[in-house]
Amino acid sequence: MSDPGDETKYVPPSRESLAMNELIDWWASTSKADLEYMLPKVEAYGAIDLEIIGRGMVAAGVVRPEGVEYEEIGTLFYLLGKVARALSALAALEAPSDDTYLDTEIYAKMCRRIRHSGGWPHGKPRGEA
Repeated sequence: MSDPGDETKYVPPSRESLAMNELIDWWASTSKADLEYMLPKVEAYGAIDLEIIGRGMVAAGVVRPEGVEYEEIGTLFYLLGKVARALSALAALEAPSDDTYLDTEIYAKMCRRIRHSGGWPHGKPRGEA
C-alpha cells in the first residue's frame, strides 16, 4: 500500500482532457464500425462450428475450467491464429496488418460475448443436446 502523501501516485487523466475526449470519440466510432464488420461473422462462425473446435481442443489436452463454454475455447483457437499471424509478420520484419488487429479484436469480443451470454448465436438453442 502506498503512503497517502506519496507524490508519485498515478492520477488518471480527467475525462475533460482533450486527449481523453479524443480517445473516447475514437473508441466509440471504431467500435461501431467494427460491429458492422463483425455481423457477417455471426453467420460464418456458428456456435456448432465453435463448439466442435472447442471440444477438439479439449480432447487434445486444453483444460476447460467450469463455466467456460466450448464455443469460447473454439474462438480462442481462431484468436491464437491471428496472434500467430501478427508475430509472423514481425518475424518477417513487417508490421502486422490492420485487418489482423481487427480480427483479433473481433475474436476477443466474441469470447466476451460467449462468456456474458453462455454461448454464441446461430447454433443449437441452449439446453438442447
